[in-house]
Amino acid sequence: MRVGFKFHKLGYYLYAVTQLLKGGVSFPSLLRALRGVGSSITISDGLTFNVYHPMDVLVLAESISIDVYCTKLLKDPRLVVDVGAGFGDLSLSLAKRFPACSILAFEPNPNQFNRLSQNIKLNSLSNVSPHQTAIGPRGEISMFHGDFDVAASQVRAAYHSSELKVQSRPLSDFVDGWIDFLKLDCEGVELEILRALPEETLRRTGIVALEYHNHLVPGESEAVRSLLSGAGFSCQVLQDRYEVGLGYMIGVNMNKV
Repeated sequence: MRVGFKFHKLGYYLYAVTQLLKGGVSFPSLLRALRGVGSSITISDGLTFNVYHPMDVLVLAESISIDVYCTKLLKDPRLVVDVGAGFGDLSLSLAKRFPACSILAFEPNPNQFNRLSQNIKLNSLSNVSPHQTAIGPRGEISMFHGDFDVAASQVRAAYHSSELKVQSRPLSDFVDGWIDFLKLDCEGVELEILRALPEETLRRTGIVALEYHNHLVPGESEAVRSLLSGAGFSCQVLQDRYEVGLGYMIGVNMNKV
């Protein structure tokens, strides 16, 4: 997740906005959303999201219109696990597209979790189960954030000025079976989460899609690729054109294909 306006990415912001408009978002709705606090935006599939920061619009464009997590690969999924669900952009989109699919949405940040819960209720979606917890070792952990707390991370960076305590639980508390799609956007702990998963859990996962953060954890993308490849996944890396060290990785379990 990216937070804060960056002038050198202006071209990308315009592209993202264009994709939302092409997808059917009305221009007045988009303008209201870009103003931030207290606005809402309705996207092409009829989902409505409360937005509290202009960057929320970018998140929606990336997850849904641009499809950075390659959800186009999904065919009739039964279980999706969204670790770092934020305000529900991806979880709600998949819940709407696949009504028979169960979505487990994990978000430890209290403010983000409240927004996630509100957006689920706003759209009357019964197939999304929100959980206010991080995924990892059981217990209390620290997370850090800057002026905007929407991208809190367990990895402390120079621009982080505040700390919050959240609960963490292992994924095995919630899942004991096949996972069609595992999405991770955890601000630098994606590798740690994958390493902690039992080998059997990875074998029973169809697709792993994540955002990597080499600026927080140097070499994270290569380490993740090595881990997934060793577990039988074919990996594709989508490097961010504007941010060195940021990008997406999609791993497809070749043992299932």
